[in-house]
Amino acid sequence: MSEGDTEKDYQVRDMQQTDGEAAHNLAARIPQAAQWSASDFAGAMKSEYFGWVACRGKELNGFVVIRQISSEVEILNIGVEPGSRRQGIARRLLVAALGKAKREGAQKAFLEVRASNTAAIAFYHSVGFRFTGRRKDYYRNPQEDAVLMVLELAG
Repeated sequence: MSEGDTEKDYQVRDMQQTDGEAAHNLAARIPQAAQWSASDFAGAMKSEYFGWVACRGKELNGFVVIRQISSEVEILNIGVEPGSRRQGIARRLLVAALGKAKREGAQKAFLEVRASNTAAIAFYHSVGFRFTGRRKDYYRNPQEDAVLMVLELAG
């Protein structure tokens, strides 16, 4: 993001199957994001998953993918272009995802995050997620615990 760019320069829209390759390429530049293939991203949009992307022009700068089952939603994958961080893009993506989930009857949102990803943990806390536990050695390459978080949507 160059000087002068703002979050308003970014359009948040529903993820399409055709966004699979761009989302995969972006995730490959974000070590903290789940490393899905292009077909994983595209296939997710054909299943029970929902996704949103943040774009500036034709360039995809962020994404989020969720899965909703009954009254619960899980944040499966989220990432923002490293040069576009700290501009409110992740928050806008998460608000879009959680808004849809709430309209569809979700009462709680869950996620896992690497214990070493303190920036993401702080971000999720700022949105209202709270710590609920750990999964020992959940992640691989490198092996690491997952921090479990939940957000109450009902109310």
